[in-house]
Order: sequence, then C-alpha cells, then structure tokens
Amino acid sequence: MALFLKVAELAEELAGEAGRLKKRAAIAETIAAIHTAAPETEDAGLFALYLAGTPFAEADTRKLNAGGALLSKALRAVSGASDAALTAAYRRHGDLGAAAFDLLQESEQGSRNKHQALTLDDVATAFAAMAVASTTAIRAGLVEGLLRRATPLEAKYLLKLMLGDMRIGVKQTLIEEAIAAAVSVPVAAVRHAVMLEADLADALRRAFAGTLDEARMRL
Repeated sequence: MALFLKVAELAEELAGEAGRLKKRAAIAETIAAIHTAAPETEDAGLFALYLAGTPFAEADTRKLNAGGALLSKALRAVSGASDAALTAAYRRHGDLGAAAFDLLQESEQGSRNKHQALTLDDVATAFAAMAVASTTAIRAGLVEGLLRRATPLEAKYLLKLMLGDMRIGVKQTLIEEAIAAAVSVPVAAVRHAVMLEADLADALRRAFAGTLDEARMRL
C-alpha cells in the first residue's frame, strides 16, 4: 500500500517548482510508480485526487464537514500547543497546514513510530468515516487519529487537503496531463473521461486499463 508520505513529499517538491513541464513530469513519474507497485489497488487514483486537493471525486456528494475551527482544535490536542502558539504559527504562514508543520516539529509528535505509517487507504477510510459521522466530536477524533500518526510534513498536507487548498500550484488540468503522460495516451481522452464521469481517480484507472473510450455520462 502506498503511503500518504508520497503525496506530502511530492506536494512539497511541487510547491517549490515553478516550471509546469517539470511539475507534470514529476507527477506522471510518481503516478506510474504507484500504479506499477500496486496495480490492483486504488492507490494511484487516491494519490491523484489528494494531490489535486480533493478528498472525494467531483461526482461524489460526500463532504468532510471539517472546518478550520475543528481542525485547529484537533491540531492543538495533538501538538499540545497553546492557543497563543497556534495563533503565532498561523500568522507566520497564513496557512494552517504550514502552522501544523512548525508546531508538530517542536512537539514530541515530531518523531513517529515507524510501524504507524499512514497509507493512502488509511486516509480514505478516515475521510469516509468523517463524511458519515453524526457528531463533531467523532469527526474531531478521526482528524486527531490521522494527525497522531502523521509526520509533520504529512500533517501539513493532510490539513491542506481537508481544507481543500494545497497551495502547490497544481490544478486538476495538470494532473490530467500527467496521467496522459504516464500512460502515453492523448490528454484529450483523459479529459473527456473526467468530463463525462466527474471522477479523476476513475479516469486514471481507465487510462491504465485502456478503457477511456468506455467512459459514459454520469448524472
């Protein structure tokens, strides 16, 4: 199973890269590697979705229902930071994910048990549970569970993902291009499948399976 760390590491690399072609090449290479390592799983599709900053596919009506207040509370609980420390970290960056990176590096959470590695499937399972959670407390507990298992870098991008703003200069259109490059198919075919089914992960699966032309309109 692919680790969420792959999303976090590539996102951090892309955030510091201005060149569109270099970004596309890096994304395509990682997508191809993840698919090759575990072609029978949903890892490559989840990776594409998460790098695009979308917890669920566009066609999926589920929502995380986790706003800034809930995420900030969970971060304080995990990092042990005071309200003042969190406020100061947030003001330095204007971004909760970057603030989390600072706070978790300073706390004991900066060192993680290697046996608690966070996989893409772990994140997907937690997101699915958050979408159906009946109370804010349950959602907060799920977020805390993810953050306690995350490295500071993973926590940074988990929070960015949950807020729907990765801030790495990557839009879905670039990931569609990267999928096309990874599989050596026309980007128009990938975009057509995404347009019809509103599901980036499913378009990626179809691209590798050679069934892009079988995509049908999803209402």
